[in-house]
Amino acid sequence: MPINRKNSFTTLTSRSQQNKRIKLLAKDIEKESKIILKQQNFDNTKIRYIELEIGDEIVGIDLSEVNLDFTRVRQNAVVCACDEALILRDGYRHLAAISPNLKREYQISNRRNEISKYMETIIPIYDCKIELDNIQNNSNNSSNSSNNNSIY
Repeated sequence: MPINRKNSFTTLTSRSQQNKRIKLLAKDIEKESKIILKQQNFDNTKIRYIELEIGDEIVGIDLSEVNLDFTRVRQNAVVCACDEALILRDGYRHLAAISPNLKREYQISNRRNEISKYMETIIPIYDCKIELDNIQNNSNNSSNSSNNNSIY
């Protein structure tokens, strides 16, 4: 049996160290669970989600391999919710820091940029200059208004 030289999870001070340790734990659990399930003759079976209570904190570990379409649907939903609730990047970043089951802010930001680029291709937006007709110009000139006859 190898000697465990890792610090206790509860003594880790930074959130990134804790997240790295949880990811390592998730990989180990997934690997070992496959072996145990195979030994017990559970064919086509996989553990998808585990909740751990570490101290006063509940940590959820999602072991499922999510396909790309489902990931994009979730990211689209997060982008939509953030836009509707007017949640800024920093606000979402703070939420994601305390809740490990939320996607990281940079992933959501990247998806928002992809959506924006796609929208620009299907709905082009151009600058244009609209000239006011002579009737409006005559009425503006007679009432001593400004001579600006263009709208941008």
